[in-house]
Amino acid sequence: MPVLSLRETNGKALQSNLDFWIDMDTMILRISTQSMSAILSEHHSLKNLSTLRLDATARYFADIREEDGLREIFSFVREHALPYLVIGGWSNMIFAFDEFPGVIIRTNLKGWSIDTNKHLHVCAWELVTPVSIALERDHGVPIFDRWFGLPGTFGGGIAGNAGCFGLEMSRYFVSCRVYDVDHDNFSMLTASDMCFDYRTSLLKSHPELVAVSAEFDLSTDFDQDRYRRGVEFRQLKQPKGFTCGSFFKNPPGDYAGRLIEAAGLKGTRIGGAEISLLHGNFFLNVDNASWQDVLALWDLAKETVREKFGIELIPEVRIVRNAS
Repeated sequence: MPVLSLRETNGKALQSNLDFWIDMDTMILRISTQSMSAILSEHHSLKNLSTLRLDATARYFADIREEDGLREIFSFVREHALPYLVIGGWSNMIFAFDEFPGVIIRTNLKGWSIDTNKHLHVCAWELVTPVSIALERDHGVPIFDRWFGLPGTFGGGIAGNAGCFGLEMSRYFVSCRVYDVDHDNFSMLTASDMCFDYRTSLLKSHPELVAVSAEFDLSTDFDQDRYRRGVEFRQLKQPKGFTCGSFFKNPPGDYAGRLIEAAGLKGTRIGGAEISLLHGNFFLNVDNASWQDVLALWDLAKETVREKFGIELIPEVRIVRNAS
């Protein structure tokens, strides 16, 4: 493919080995294949992509529509030595900057199916809860005991081994298809490859591995007691509003929410950010909070719990402070 000129909206020219052009109606830069496998936009607001609704922008924002789009956008990233970050549902991520200087990459690869053995085959960027609802409603697979109310995508859930009451993603995980950014290839990872642990996995420690799709075995019977506790907890104990879910990991033998409550911090507010009165481990954006407000509240909670109880709270959310 010939080297073409990409004229940016600020008037500068950028050389690339990929085809680009500007849609003059939307001023969106488009990476071209005949299938429109990726769309690239400039100075893209990330606020509505965040469950915490914090203001942030990306120098470039890539929307991936097909698998080939991953190869194309990462060719662009490597060619121009740009930092990058791959996001899913962004339910557990805080951008601690005003504008990311590189490319934020979101994939819109969607689709799922359930086979006769009750194995779920799902694209990584499907949202967990809508798929769970459809599985129970249309296919008789009682799945709410496993993943009831998880806010993010399957890819993010796999990376962070999301779950509640010991019913993490890893319990049902069979395999995952990933794209390796560094080697520009696709491969399969099995459960033994994934190094699952509490709120972590191989994908979380190796961001160059991007989940594309996964298989889960949902044939096992569900636990009625865990189902009941999960429903009650998420409906009655989890705060509603703009939140990224549990902020800290639970320390061994204790609960982060209990420690924050015992430290007298429930209801504490800095700027537009507040520690929930309902659950101490939930931070809320109650009045147009900034990322500085949220991190100040995080520092206060962490330091207070350390001083009072000698326990170091570790974030469960991912705090992205600068380009990686």
